[in-house]
Amino acid sequence: MRRATILLSIVSVVLIAVGVYLFIIDRPTIIHSPKIQVAISNTSIANYGAPPEGVIYIIPPPWYANLWLETLTAGIVLLLISALILRRNS
Repeated sequence: MRRATILLSIVSVVLIAVGVYLFIIDRPTIIHSPKIQVAISNTSIANYGAPPEGVIYIIPPPWYANLWLETLTAGIVLLLISALILRRNS
């Protein structure tokens, strides 16, 4: 029984770590490719906070990154169950 609770605790910690990792990668990647401009001699072009010109690519996160909530919840529930089992046995 003791080994099973320790194994359950280890599995729950791993699930919590995977849930946190999935939460971190659940963001879209945005790539701004600037427009190449030909500079005219003896002139300067200033960009005072204007949004970048050019094509903006938005790469969505992987499909499995949306599973962070389920993974994190399962890890926390298993950790609570293993803590209750350890407390009851001691």
